Amino acid sequence: MSPECANIEEIDLDLLRTVATAGHNMDPRTPTDDDDNGIACLRYILYSYAHANPDVGYCQGMNKIAFGLLSAGLDASDSLSLLRCLLDGGILPAGMFKSPMAVVQTDQLVLEELVARRLPLLSAHLRLKLGGAAPLAPATVSWFLTLFVDCLPEPHRLRVWDMLFVHGYPVVFQACLAILELNQPALLLCATPVAVYALLQNVRNVLEHVDVEDFGALAFGKPRTMKYRSTRGQVTGQSFESVVLEGLAADGGLYIPEHLPTLPSDWQTQWANLSFAELATELISLFVGDDVSRSDVSALVCKSYSTFSTSEVTPLVSLDGERKTYILELFHGPTFAFKDVALQFLGNLFEFFLERRNRNGGSHKITVVGATSGDTGSAAIYGLRGKKNVEVFILHPEGRVSPIQEAQMTTVLDDNVHNVSVPGTFDDCQDIVKQLFGRPDFKSEHSLGAINSINWARILAQITYYFYSYFTLLRQGGGLPVFVVPSGNFGDVLAGYYAKELGLPVRKLVIATNANDILDRFLKSGKYEKDSGVLATPSPAMDILVSSNFERFLWYLARDYEAGGNADEAGNVIGRWMEQLKTTGSFAVNQAALTAARQTFWSGRCSDQDTYATIAKYHSREPSYLLDPHTAVGVHVAETLREEIDGLGADTICLSTAHPAKFSEAVLKAVNENGGHLDFGSILPPAFIGLLEMPRRCLTCDNSADAVAKLIVDQLSK
Repeated sequence: MSPECANIEEIDLDLLRTVATAGHNMDPRTPTDDDDNGIACLRYILYSYAHANPDVGYCQGMNKIAFGLLSAGLDASDSLSLLRCLLDGGILPAGMFKSPMAVVQTDQLVLEELVARRLPLLSAHLRLKLGGAAPLAPATVSWFLTLFVDCLPEPHRLRVWDMLFVHGYPVVFQACLAILELNQPALLLCATPVAVYALLQNVRNVLEHVDVEDFGALAFGKPRTMKYRSTRGQVTGQSFESVVLEGLAADGGLYIPEHLPTLPSDWQTQWANLSFAELATELISLFVGDDVSRSDVSALVCKSYSTFSTSEVTPLVSLDGERKTYILELFHGPTFAFKDVALQFLGNLFEFFLERRNRNGGSHKITVVGATSGDTGSAAIYGLRGKKNVEVFILHPEGRVSPIQEAQMTTVLDDNVHNVSVPGTFDDCQDIVKQLFGRPDFKSEHSLGAINSINWARILAQITYYFYSYFTLLRQGGGLPVFVVPSGNFGDVLAGYYAKELGLPVRKLVIATNANDILDRFLKSGKYEKDSGVLATPSPAMDILVSSNFERFLWYLARDYEAGGNADEAGNVIGRWMEQLKTTGSFAVNQAALTAARQTFWSGRCSDQDTYATIAKYHSREPSYLLDPHTAVGVHVAETLREEIDGLGADTICLSTAHPAKFSEAVLKAVNENGGHLDFGSILPPAFIGLLEMPRRCLTCDNSADAVAKLIVDQLSK
């Protein structure tokens, strides 16, 4: 029996049932032993229709609708009825199948239309199945691969078919997920048909573009070597060590993993009661490949977090009596800011790699150059002060960091530390750093290294506290979290994005901005656009016009929604976007990409007035809690989204980015001008007492890359 019918109406139920119980002497797309009648019939219907109607673009669209039918658990009769509804032109014009993006954007509406108008009796069942997170049945896995392999070009299709028969459908599908940087728990968190269909399209693209040999390695459980690529696409196959020491890629892009590792299947039970350092060891070990042994990772982690004032490293505390809103305190490191979590580790990692390279008489050195809006600088300096073979140059915008932040940086008098004050904004400082890294000769001659969040190791280290707070929340009786993250350069919330992609069950990530709201405006409009300039706010670490780390997230949008799943083409898309941003001040993503971004992120904006009011509000409550202005931005945005968060049945975790004493001027103003009373001495931790009166050393420099380059050369020659 061969699939030759030209019209779906010619297939009757008796024929379908016959096909469903047939043997294996037909095309590989015939039923298998683990198929039920409904799935087998549906397979035959769709293949028959596609065979007779190639212009429909069956594998670019029909498979997405098919998943909805399979999830509904329909029998042969219902399958045929539903297919007729789909194909009669009343709901789905055939032309829409020619564009995968059109399908992704519309089949949520299609299914709703189908349920509402054509099959009212199946409404509740269909919605239940599509909205749930049921495990994938073997027959459904078989179905996915049947559909996707069928559209591969020759001879690739035949090679993949051979592999399917040798290794089996489920194993090969899991290989697809690994290449897609997903694991089974992450897949099961897909909550909407649109998200599931987008995933299926990506699996199809994997089967079309990936080297077949990769499947064999994955199918037999051989781990893939951890390599990194640039978001601009011109640099690939880099080791963990090289991306840490290099920082910014030679093509101007940021390094990202070529694939995300798969978490152990039992991570939720085996990691549930680990200490912060133990959990960091588990997560970081997944990303370092063969460059750092597990025992060395453990030693580096323990050394890094021994400098924190609490054994929890990042404790989770309740902000309200209802225990629905929590503060993740990230300020218990040596400089009282969240960046200590990453930069204590990065400093030790630099030292580890350099000592290893110099073990046999080498003379490797690194010149770390970074820009700071306040906290990065002090955290980097405290992480690198006194390190062998490391020189540190930190640029900060003159008059745009808090007095405590400036004192923390400039009172460090170690010979290898060089503070540089630059007139202008943080964006000016960051642009100078990027220009220096973009000069190959200068970068090579002085072995430039990056400590800003452009360095992948910083993002990696911050993933840990998302997992740690999740487990802490569960131990305290909480539910699944929504993370609210004060965001400037996007690095902190990007770590949350990677945690979610690894499989952490996060309901939403919320980007909280101050008046410098480029990220909030992007999520509202899909347009990434500079405005007139950087505004000075009470939360200066977020006074950033362009969020450099956002490029990493944009790469995934470009790959999945602009480049058809092709990683190399995604780099070209990013290059075009960044050029548009440079020349015109803006660029825009398509609607499918924006929709995907909104599935992961919400956002909100907080004014200066609301920042002060939020600090005063929580200081006056019982029990009192003193927020720094950046954390206050996050708490305010969480309050504005309270109804939406409650609608998810989620608990809120607001990331607290700094100790309030680091921004004492804003905190004192907020409390004392809103009916409260607070004095400077009462909020200072012991380490800050007398800091403003200590001796300082700071260089000044013109606002240009040439001037800073000359300053670096002059200092290194002394």
